[in-house]
Amino acid sequence: VPAGRPHLVLNLELTVAVTHNYASEHGPFFERMWKEVAQDEPDFAVAWYSGLEKCGRGDLTRVAPPEISDQVELKDDRVNALGHR
Repeated sequence: VPAGRPHLVLNLELTVAVTHNYASEHGPFFERMWKEVAQDEPDFAVAWYSGLEKCGRGDLTRVAPPEISDQVELKDDRVNALGHR
């Protein structure tokens, strides 16, 4: 991943990683990270929010900026209006 580019890794099995720019849900910077992603990569932020909701991690979406949940709701409304799911 190029320097300065946000990205997300979801480990599906027990994994060990060595990294210098780790963002944890348990750290004090998770809310700030959400705001930066929402500002810099709004499409990714909406997709990330949706993915977290789908996998049952609503606890992590609650700290997302309100505009992200608003965009997800608008997207869901458009999909429902088209009869897709």
